[in-house]
Amino acid sequence: MRNATRLQHVQPKATTKLADQVRVLRARGIEPINLATARPDFDTPRAIKDAAVAALNEPLTYILYSESRGLIELREAIADKLAAENGLDVDPETQVLATAGTHEALTIAFQAIIDPGDEVILFDPSWVAYVGMVRLAGGEPVYANLNEGRLDEDALRASITPRTKAILFNNPNNPTGTVFSRSELTTIAALAIEHDLHVLVDEIYEYFLFDGHVHTSIASLPGMAERTLTINGVSKAFAMTGWRVGYAAGPADWVEAMLRVHQHFISAPCTFAQKGSVAAFTVARHSVDAMVDTYRRRRDALAPLLMDMDGVTASVPEGACFYFPRFDVGLDSERLSQEILERSGIMLTPGSAFGPASEHHLRLSFASLPLPLVPEVVARLRTVLSELRFVAGPGGRSVDPPHARSSNTFREEKA
Repeated sequence: MRNATRLQHVQPKATTKLADQVRVLRARGIEPINLATARPDFDTPRAIKDAAVAALNEPLTYILYSESRGLIELREAIADKLAAENGLDVDPETQVLATAGTHEALTIAFQAIIDPGDEVILFDPSWVAYVGMVRLAGGEPVYANLNEGRLDEDALRASITPRTKAILFNNPNNPTGTVFSRSELTTIAALAIEHDLHVLVDEIYEYFLFDGHVHTSIASLPGMAERTLTINGVSKAFAMTGWRVGYAAGPADWVEAMLRVHQHFISAPCTFAQKGSVAAFTVARHSVDAMVDTYRRRRDALAPLLMDMDGVTASVPEGACFYFPRFDVGLDSERLSQEILERSGIMLTPGSAFGPASEHHLRLSFASLPLPLVPEVVARLRTVLSELRFVAGPGGRSVDPPHARSSNTFREEKA
């Protein structure tokens, strides 16, 4: 079979690849500590479950398709949320589209606006899936490096060419945890207006804020509503990752174009999951507060331990649920990720998946890292880093010193 040419430049998503490794290890009797994915270890709030169950018990509801745009009551709840919390005025009839998670929202957004050869600017680092989404639409991703997690106006401006069609970023940033300030967003907005660019902003972590940081939606800035698509969903804030409900809100013509793609992709999101999502926005909004407080305590517990490790440089995240430390141990991030997994059973995402300038970093998610486990995780990492002090061999290959354990040690101990 000959695959489509466009797939030549689309790699498997790094976090999905790691999740597959978890299954392989479990099948061999090994239980790894998975810190590679942003999967909340909270339960979905009861009010949301009850709403979904009630929908299942309504005659015919669970077997009917919803309108392709999504249930009107969900779109109205989204519009109300955006007006109250984000300063956005959108028409639920024409400017809101319910999707199968933010993955689908972003994918069809690019399918709707990108022609072959169009360039899309991504920040480096940014979420691992963005590159594949752009390339599947025939676009070309172009990276604008962040400066220690913060916007670099010169780098962003230098990335703009006559072929640039859009800027895509997430706020708060995955993986750095940077919460972009109003000033930084104003800079992005000015460049987008100057060069007549589309802007896509992924706000899935908007509630995960620490130390008084405030989230601002770029679409609320002057001149931006007509060129910005705001993407969000219920997965993270409401512990609904498996429910697969997201949304896009923005200019009516862009949403209408997305709808045409969406109808041929999935037709409509799952109806009873949409019913549960209505409850998320209308009655379960403050359930996220306890989650954010727990994440803050996990972040704070990790901070001094990570910063005290030799060869590790870590910044305390302002939002989201990740650390993105740099490891100066002489290994590229993919090799280091594998060494840590094999030697300690801890799964971390390689920095190279987030952008070429993010090599030598690893992403550590504390979304499912219980506080009592923090010292053990750090102790295991410290041991691995100590073992990986190496001598450069022929061709730059790393050679473990005589005292290091073999890479099979963890497997042998757990077998």
